[in-house]
Amino acid sequence: MDTFLKIKKARELLNIGEKTSIKEIRENYLNLLKKYHPDIGDGDVEYLQKMTKKIIDAYNLLMDYCYTYEISFKKQDIERFLKDEEWWFYRFGEDPLWGRTKEK
Repeated sequence: MDTFLKIKKARELLNIGEKTSIKEIRENYLNLLKKYHPDIGDGDVEYLQKMTKKIIDAYNLLMDYCYTYEISFKKQDIERFLKDEEWWFYRFGEDPLWGRTKEK
């Protein structure tokens, strides 16, 4: 199976969209572990063990991808992810009509 399909299946298992953050991956991973871990979950222990292994494998695959993928620190790439307040301040600064003063 090619890498894209493996990542797609891992995303689907962990309920991750095409765009996400490491924080969201980790939160979904931990929530699923709480649900399917054999020591916590209700049901067939063998099924819960298989699900736990699948969840851990999916998490490791996605995290490996995140840690080995190049991250850009170019100005235009960073600006794409500015918070609303930062975006307004960057665009309009101290302009009395449109700008906001930067909170300290």
